[in-house]
Parts: sequence; structure tokens; C-alpha cells
Amino acid sequence: MSPNKVAGKGRPRAIRSVPDLLAHALAIERDAEERYGELADQMATHNNTAAEDLFRRLAQIEGRHVTQIQQLCVGVELPQRAPWEFLWQGGEGPEAMDLASVHYLLSPHEAVQLALGHEARAEEFYRGVAGRARPAAVRQLALQLADEEAEHVRWLQDWLQHYPPQATGHDDPDPPMEQG
Repeated sequence: MSPNKVAGKGRPRAIRSVPDLLAHALAIERDAEERYGELADQMATHNNTAAEDLFRRLAQIEGRHVTQIQQLCVGVELPQRAPWEFLWQGGEGPEAMDLASVHYLLSPHEAVQLALGHEARAEEFYRGVAGRARPAAVRQLALQLADEEAEHVRWLQDWLQHYPPQATGHDDPDPPMEQG
């Protein structure tokens, strides 16, 4: 059974309450902060300081977003969900960058492009929640969160101007056996 289906029914579950939406938002931002930190550490291991610096900056931005969402959660009892119970495709939130898409010789331009795609996925997730939400409070919060992700998308689009494309090709005569 798909994790996005209700047991015994063929329709997707929906986020029906502000606490449930906040639980999703907090998980998305924590996953993104953690993943960017992991990627920064990997880039440091491989002496890719430009990509490392960029991923650390992204981790800090996501950390501030975690703090903002935690402030929204004050006084709210969040539902407890297992990782597979969240309503997104795959096992990770829309902002958690796919490790398979990251090469240790990644250029800053490529890193920004990848981050841009994941921020856009998060915006799409929240807009989808808003489109399916019946309670007005859920719809309003989902639109607010989508707008914040849209702002991140605009930042990253601006960043692309500061990090021009480089011909990398990722040709490595002595590739590592494993990243980590």
C-alpha cells in the first residue's frame, strides 16, 4: 500500500489540521537542515570548499526556518508520525536533497540548481496542501508556508547569477570508493 493512501481506501489522505501541517513543516525543515549539513561535511571531506560553504549557508537558512516553525508550534500539540506516515512521495521530505544526485566535485552552480529544485518541490507540496485543505486555517498556513518557499526559490535564482556554470564533467581519475 502506498504511504499516501488510507488503509482500505483508494484516495490520498489529506492534512486536516494546523497541528498536522505544522508537524509536516517541522519535519521538512529539519530534514533539509540535516541534509545540507551532511552535504557540507561531505564536501569538506573532499576539499570542495566552495560547495561546502554553500551547503553550510543553506543549512543555516533552514535552521532559521526550523526556529520560525517551532515558534508557530508553541502551545500546539503536534501529532506524532512515523517517517513513513508523512504525506509526501518517497521516504524523505521534499526539501531533503537526494544524495544520489550529489557528486563530491559538485560546483556551486550545480549545488544551487539542486537546492532550487528541492525548494520548488517544497513550495509545490504546500500549494498542494492548500488546494486540498478544507479548513480555512490549514489552507491559510499552507499558503503562507508556500510563499516562504517561493521566497527561497527567488533567493536561489538570484544566487545562480553569483555562481556561473562551470565545465566540471566530474571526471575523476581516482574516484572515492564511497562518500561519507
